[in-house]
Amino acid sequence: MLNKLQAISGLIFATFIAVHLLNTCLASLGPGAYDGVQGALRLVYQFFGRC
Repeated sequence: MLNKLQAISGLIFATFIAVHLLNTCLASLGPGAYDGVQGALRLVYQFFGRC
């Protein structure tokens, strides 16, 4: 049971890190790209925050 919980939490954390790094890389394309991704991700974060 604990192994499954660790695997799930690791997957969630790895996903968060990957999205964060992708967003940081997109910042090099300019503020518009960064803000656009931030807006889309905010919708996802707020959706899961309500659950």
